[in-house]
Amino acid sequence: MRDYAVRLLFFLLGFTAILSSGCTQVSVVRQAAKARAAQEAAKEEVWEFAKRTVAERRPEVTGLSFFPSELGSVVSTGMDNFSVRGYGSGFDKQNKTPVFIKWTLSVKRSPDNRWQSLSSSTSARSGPNTPYITYVGLVPLGRESEAPAREMAAYFDQKLSLKMKLLPALEVPAAAVHPQRNQAAADALVTLMKRRYLKSIPTGALLIGVTGQDIYSRDEAELRFVFSSRFVTEQARYAVISTARLDPANLGQGPDPSLLQSRLRKMALKNIGILQYELSPSSDPRSFLYTPILELRDIDTMGDGF
Repeated sequence: MRDYAVRLLFFLLGFTAILSSGCTQVSVVRQAAKARAAQEAAKEEVWEFAKRTVAERRPEVTGLSFFPSELGSVVSTGMDNFSVRGYGSGFDKQNKTPVFIKWTLSVKRSPDNRWQSLSSSTSARSGPNTPYITYVGLVPLGRESEAPAREMAAYFDQKLSLKMKLLPALEVPAAAVHPQRNQAAADALVTLMKRRYLKSIPTGALLIGVTGQDIYSRDEAELRFVFSSRFVTEQARYAVISTARLDPANLGQGPDPSLLQSRLRKMALKNIGILQYELSPSSDPRSFLYTPILELRDIDTMGDGF
């Protein structure tokens, strides 16, 4: 009887220890999740603070728009310490020319729970050929592209403070579609946008066309298709993005609007970075500037700039 009581006692002690260990592990997981959420919230606050700080230190620039740099625009460097970097563009009030700003800030939370800039570095260039992102026009090419384009414009406005002007949709003419390939030539869609909108947009503006039609590049006719194509002229910059192969519903996977939007935004972000900010393509698969994009897996791995 005594042996039984001893075994029972050891069993209860072991069981209690297991319960205690399990509760401790759950507590640790919860604390880690809470810490991650707090860190992400702090990054959002720091990004907004950095944009205000740059704008205050560049009072000569009006219409200042911001664009994130490579992955990790806001990077933690310690407890409540962050390094922030990004790009901005606007108009010089006095010279009436575009201004392009590249900036970095070191930010720390003060004892009174406010963010303060410890150090900063900005470089700027201006002139008629300076990248200028105040005007980005979004053109649905086909009525079916109006909803995706509208959702993307709302996202860029909220996330990047980049206002896209949603322009009236244009129908893709039959002449733009190759009869054997059943694909539209990307340059033909650019010609369509140019004829309709070139006279109504400012010099140096960017027009992004979004189409549900599968597209190909006549300059790279050996490729079966392209997700997107870019063009630069003296008057404006153009990009065409096809959702035909971005949309899971077209690939037998069922509708997934959020995944479609994610892929569409990444392609638009890459075009903006390269065409408007003259950023170089990246070999980092996690970068929104990653090149070459050969399959959907590449797009899904790419970052969204933050």
